[in-house]
Amino acid sequence: HRLMSAGPKLAPVAFTALDGGGQLAKITMNYPPANLFDSSSLQALGAAMDAVEATSDVRGLVLQSDVRGFFSAGFSLPALYNVDRAGFERLWVTGKHVFRRIYALPVPSIAAIDGHALGLGCVMAMACQRRFM
Repeated sequence: HRLMSAGPKLAPVAFTALDGGGQLAKITMNYPPANLFDSSSLQALGAAMDAVEATSDVRGLVLQSDVRGFFSAGFSLPALYNVDRAGFERLWVTGKHVFRRIYALPVPSIAAIDGHALGLGCVMAMACQRRFM
């Protein structure tokens, strides 16, 4: 179970004031060793999106990683070992819902990719309007 995340390690959403008014929201993932998604990390990402959507003067969103070499390697396979079909469907629907929220943001969203973006990590990057590598 070496690759399973040790629980949510998503930094609080950072807001930076912009010169022309408004704020830039930044969500930073830090789930070593590969920013793997499980139920806890997807819920933390959903809570971060709640904060972004609740801030009326957000002018853009940047998703980035603090894990060297990885944007995200997607689902944590060890987290799926003991999940039944209903549990997997809940996990899949949660992930799909969070990434749809990123996709549907009315402001620009950017994936700052500094490493591998595999599986669900690629889906998250593709949900953003722009990807910078």
